[in-house]
Amino acid sequence: MKAKQIFSLVSVFGVLLTGCHQTTQVLPTKMTVTSEEIKVILNSERDLNDIVTLKFEPKNTTEKNVTWSSEVNEILTLQGSIIQANKIGKAKVTATSVANKNLKKDVIIKVYDPNSNQYFVNVDKPEEVQLIGLQDTYLAGSLVSFSIQLNNPQKEIANVFVNNLILSSKNDMDYEFLMPFNDVTLCVTTQDKGTSIAATSVQLNPSSLTLIVGNEDATIHAIVEPSNTTESAQWSISEGNDVIRIQTLQNQVTVHALKAGNAKIKVTYNSNVQAECAVTVQSKNDGELSVKYNIVYDLGTSKVAKKIDTPTEVFDTFQLVEDENPILSSISQIENIYGGGYGGRNDTAWYAGNMLKLGTTSVNGSLTLELNTAIQRIKITGYVSDKSSKIRVGNSLSTDWNEETDDNTTVLVSCTDMEEATKTTIEMQQTATITIDFAATTSLKIATTNKKPFYITAIEFVTL
Repeated sequence: MKAKQIFSLVSVFGVLLTGCHQTTQVLPTKMTVTSEEIKVILNSERDLNDIVTLKFEPKNTTEKNVTWSSEVNEILTLQGSIIQANKIGKAKVTATSVANKNLKKDVIIKVYDPNSNQYFVNVDKPEEVQLIGLQDTYLAGSLVSFSIQLNNPQKEIANVFVNNLILSSKNDMDYEFLMPFNDVTLCVTTQDKGTSIAATSVQLNPSSLTLIVGNEDATIHAIVEPSNTTESAQWSISEGNDVIRIQTLQNQVTVHALKAGNAKIKVTYNSNVQAECAVTVQSKNDGELSVKYNIVYDLGTSKVAKKIDTPTEVFDTFQLVEDENPILSSISQIENIYGGGYGGRNDTAWYAGNMLKLGTTSVNGSLTLELNTAIQRIKITGYVSDKSSKIRVGNSLSTDWNEETDDNTTVLVSCTDMEEATKTTIEMQQTATITIDFAATTSLKIATTNKKPFYITAIEFVTL
């Protein structure tokens, strides 16, 4: 009798244990993706389940498996969840929930070659706008030409931007620009017909300008009336295309001196509203050498700054401006250097353009640049995470790095004049430049000192 009772108790206990391991199935009702565009290096093989982050609702969903599919294309090959990147360009893949076939999410795979000068044109436009003749990628320096077709008779083109720079139309709907050494975003906006406000007058500030080759760029502002005009400023070099180069941003233009000579910059809002600025460019002082590099490392819409592991990778981010003789020979040392940066959340989130990030809020960062000519000055362009940020610059072999007042061949710089990295400053490219003088050196070290990240977008080396 006792044996039967013991057997019964064991049986009941076994049933209870079995019940404890049963899991209630919770089907997904919603599926989203954290990034709708993913960058993949040419000829690489990646697992979509590793590089694409999918989120499901409700949060306690037990069924998170998906199947992957793609249209037939030359850009990539898909087998299961594994993609093989075959060609530079963009291709769409689709994730479909196994448990709920109605849940689908598209992701754009952007295949790129970090060693190529071929860059992407990203497009932001309303549905009624069709772009004709525009390719996904172009070689840097090539002419990008395209036309705009507007399929809504109640609308008209308001503005066409490339990286926030207004494009002027060759005629009613034809546009062109030179492809830079980075990806660009082409943005087309429309407005209702009949809502335009014409400009009535414009003045340029300054109305005349003197520049020196190798010195900082200058900015000209257009003061237009009425200030709420819907007409766009159309900037051009009316004289001296070989003397200066301009970069436009709505009602202002940045002027860069190329060589000594005279030039004129013209702004036009309509046939009756125009103004010109006379520009005189002088040669820089004899014996002065100035060489500038832009940083080319774009995170795109990634929210994770990539830590760079080798000095060679950092060296590859330095892009020589114009046809100057290179002064940077190598990067000999790096510490806590990141490609790009990011900040903010949700609507306040900002994404890096081309920049290097030195350090974090936990550790300082540094890099040492080896030069083929001794320099006494640098001009660093970029942003800071906080205006209290400080950096030390100077001879990498100096004992100042260990004891601040030792041989005094470095200098500690407060970055109060730099712009803080925010969504607005990043999107409007509102960089600032600081000029730093120090004892002549061919081995230059730049380092953060108080764990406030420093973002570099360009460096100009100067020997006096």
